[in-house]
Amino acid sequence: MDNLEILKYICFGISFLVGGIIFSFQDDLMNPKIYSKALFSSGICFIIGVLLELFNIFDLENGMTLLVMSIGIIYVAYFKLFLNLFVKWKGMKPIITSASSMIGGRPISGFTNKYDSKRRITGADFIFSFAQGLIPIFTIFGVMILIIELNR
Repeated sequence: MDNLEILKYICFGISFLVGGIIFSFQDDLMNPKIYSKALFSSGICFIIGVLLELFNIFDLENGMTLLVMSIGIIYVAYFKLFLNLFVKWKGMKPIITSASSMIGGRPISGFTNKYDSKRRITGADFIFSFAQGLIPIFTIFGVMILIIELNR
């Protein structure tokens, strides 16, 4: 394995790590400090991805390096988009649901984000949670398939 392969694994690994952390702590993205750190780290990965793609450092299909390095920014962008849409639709911030959540139940707070004890989980909270959790994944895989097909 040469140095370029090692660099590719390090860059892609960091991008997957940033995306994975953002996905795992989605409940805490409501906290402005956590959100800004997630935006900053995913933005750095994106900028590195643009540079790696422009100079075709890894010699992959056109767009694949940028896509992999953009995992975090895609997730953060969808989160902010769906958060703003939810607030306009319902007039309040959503609750991120989990496997143990049920409509009418009490929300489970994250590490830094605490929900109002009077607030109950609604069906709209489930819609938000599924949308912000799954649509970025489908987007990434859809773009990946598109890149592969366009580079044939």
